[in-house]
Amino acid sequence: MKHIILYIFIFFIAKFSSAQTLSCEEMENLLIKSYSKILYYADKNEQDSLLIQNDEFFERLKFYTKYFPETLTYPFRKLQDSARISIASSTDSLFRIYSWNTWRGGTWHMYENIYQYINKGKVHALYMILELADSLNKYPQGSLYSDIFSLKNNDTTYYLAISNNTYSNKDCKQRIEISYIEDGNLIDVKIIKAKTGMRNSLSFNYDFFSVVDKPERPLKLITYDNLTQTINIPIVLADGKVTNKFIHYKFTGEYFEKVNIEKPK
Repeated sequence: MKHIILYIFIFFIAKFSSAQTLSCEEMENLLIKSYSKILYYADKNEQDSLLIQNDEFFERLKFYTKYFPETLTYPFRKLQDSARISIASSTDSLFRIYSWNTWRGGTWHMYENIYQYINKGKVHALYMILELADSLNKYPQGSLYSDIFSLKNNDTTYYLAISNNTYSNKDCKQRIEISYIEDGNLIDVKIIKAKTGMRNSLSFNYDFFSVVDKPERPLKLITYDNLTQTINIPIVLADGKVTNKFIHYKFTGEYFEKVNIEKPK
């Protein structure tokens, strides 16, 4: 039954959109209305309806980002403010990631993502689907992406994306992952020199309550200095407490390598 409803929806939205040109503002209002139903069913704890509505929102956003290239640079302020959909856009405005909470995991936040970018003048939209499993431990989990930095190196642009995961009220994770775009594909690239070898990402688990007083949301624990091309990773203690000390990885022309940065006297 669920799939029949989705097929009807996909057919309807295709016919509707081909019959007239939707403005970005109209798309934004339709997305807000769709996501409000997710919040409604989550509050009612109606899991079957929640799953169906999540699928509808996913299909709607997938359709808009794939067939309306102007959505790549549209700010979607209302969607972010009222519906709390996270849209991280790269500093060169050629790549963005949409993230939203499906409200299927309780305190374990289950996100879905759509990746949208330009390659050779064409806008692409990539995505992954969260499938229902026997337990939360078997869920393929998306992340909330909060920032995307761009690094131009010769003819290649690297994208440094910051992702966030919430496993409980206390247990969280933050990561920076590096990729680039080639022939329409988003490709992970291992250019970070770590003790464990070449990697495309760095991450750490932490205790949210150790940084709860920080005002920004999502938290900006991992930072990137565009001027010095340096990734700054906070040092986290064994108990999950985030300290004020950092490990620094500087881009040296080919790789990000660990460096010591002296504090000014």
